[in-house]
Amino acid sequence: MAPVAFIANIIALACISGAALAGLVSLYASATIFLAIAYGAWMFLFGLDGATRPARGSKFEYSLSPREFEAFRRYHTFILWPIPAQVQSGILNNFRLAGVVWGGLCIWHGMYWHGAGCIAFFFVSGGLILQLSPVLYMASHAKAGNATAIEDLALIQDVTEILRESHTP
Repeated sequence: MAPVAFIANIIALACISGAALAGLVSLYASATIFLAIAYGAWMFLFGLDGATRPARGSKFEYSLSPREFEAFRRYHTFILWPIPAQVQSGILNNFRLAGVVWGGLCIWHGMYWHGAGCIAFFFVSGGLILQLSPVLYMASHAKAGNATAIEDLALIQDVTEILRESHTP
């Protein structure tokens, strides 16, 4: 997991640093660039996730139970491409944390709309971050006895095993 986090952190740091450098000119420019990068990345990854989501009625659907297929549709990026999915999740999570800092700075300087956009990113990106790296974010909840987390992780494991056996999604 460490190499995955390292890659995500380097990519996010490069983007965040570029936006922060614009802060030498103005906080307005810096926040605007950060918002464009963060929401642009989120929209791209959200669209990519939606475009690659398995369609209902596919022949693979019939080899899974209805709950397994729903789990596959929700977590398909992680199931099919776990390392790229975790990198994408890590990048968005770094943007999420940086957005809180940018949001605080913007609000402190009276740039309320920019601040609200930065803080909103924290909430907007959460669902996709979870979908891209469910094991990382649900494992602690499953260990604490959360029934939904336990069930989702079991379904992800079942679908992954079925995919390995069949070699075709």
